Amino acid sequence: MTSEAPAPLYCSDLSLQAGEPLIGSATPTARYVLLEYTGAWGAKALNESDLPEAVKRQIDSFVKGDPLAKALLIRQPGGVKALKPRLILASVDEHSPGLYGTVLENYTDLLDLDLSAFFAGSREGIARLSDDPVFLVCTNGRRDPCCARRGASVSNALANAAAYQSFPRVWESTHIGGHRFAANLIVLPHGLLYGRVDPQSALAILSTAQDGQAYLPNLRGRTVYPPPAQAADLYLRSQTGERALTAFALRQTETLDASTWRVVFERRSDGKVYRLNVRRTATGQSVPDSCQLDKFTPVTRYSVELEGADTDTND
Repeated sequence: MTSEAPAPLYCSDLSLQAGEPLIGSATPTARYVLLEYTGAWGAKALNESDLPEAVKRQIDSFVKGDPLAKALLIRQPGGVKALKPRLILASVDEHSPGLYGTVLENYTDLLDLDLSAFFAGSREGIARLSDDPVFLVCTNGRRDPCCARRGASVSNALANAAAYQSFPRVWESTHIGGHRFAANLIVLPHGLLYGRVDPQSALAILSTAQDGQAYLPNLRGRTVYPPPAQAADLYLRSQTGERALTAFALRQTETLDASTWRVVFERRSDGKVYRLNVRRTATGQSVPDSCQLDKFTPVTRYSVELEGADTDTND
């Protein structure tokens, strides 16, 4: 008599079972380099790709030199292949976010582009795309099984629902961050990162993004904010009912101690200032970072209290 093999353990299931909160889990990122690549994606997709070595070094050097930069390989859902690869550059700025793109004759064209200068304001040779958002869904199963297991159905649902334009709006991508929150979906250029997305919630996110709003139930955080501000943003929107991405402006994130912050937002419509006290507490639980089950992360929670609101914007 043979015994059945134990069912595989998936990190996304274990995180959900532990009740790990989504909010405050978005790694702060302000600049995204997205390169279309339809070859095989390895666990370390950029380094293991067949891209020219000089191109890989250039991208790797830029990302390592900028703690707020991330580079991702992307491809269209359904295996659609373009004749020439596309490059999309996203500047995630709360006040003037932007998407820029071009079609490359070949990958070595990237060697003529100074990425640091581009993000510093030199836009020559890279056209600004429309204001329509772009959606990235991590489907890199070689990096973690949960990403392919949960991401593929989400990317397909979005691709079927989103109208095709001159530049595709829905892309599969390599590692966004946080396997245990799969499926992960990011909306650019606003930097809204969502987790535990399924096809149904993906369509809700698509609808709200088209209206310039945030979808709160699956929100991990806005990547242009540090984690305490991500938690304060969700709390403030939940309390006020404001969903528009332009409703508030982050004015300050002040560290009070190792686990406490004061976050200040201003409402743009009337100048009202909201001061929120944010505290991070440990739960005593931990969850695996990935399906390899070799590294664990403590489960923490953010609590937020509104300190006060006024119309003085000079504090």
